[in-house]
Amino acid sequence: MEKSIVIEKIREVFPELSTPVNVNEIKNSDSLQDDHGIDSLLIMEFMVLLEEKFEFEFEDDFDVDTLYSIDTIASYIAGKH
Repeated sequence: MEKSIVIEKIREVFPELSTPVNVNEIKNSDSLQDDHGIDSLLIMEFMVLLEEKFEFEFEDDFDVDTLYSIDTIASYIAGKH
């Protein structure tokens, strides 16, 4: 799957979070936690939604830095498809 399509689909997940995040304020390279205050619980929820949307599972030993930004998440997911 092309990375640009993955990024578009990742952006569709943000409004589904229990605490919606304005995706229009997030640049693809922004730190989700440092720049936008997304805490660890919201990151866990985000992971579950991503797994559902892309029909895959994060590996148990995946590098947590994968969840740093939309870019890093998209690279990870694109590598899975």
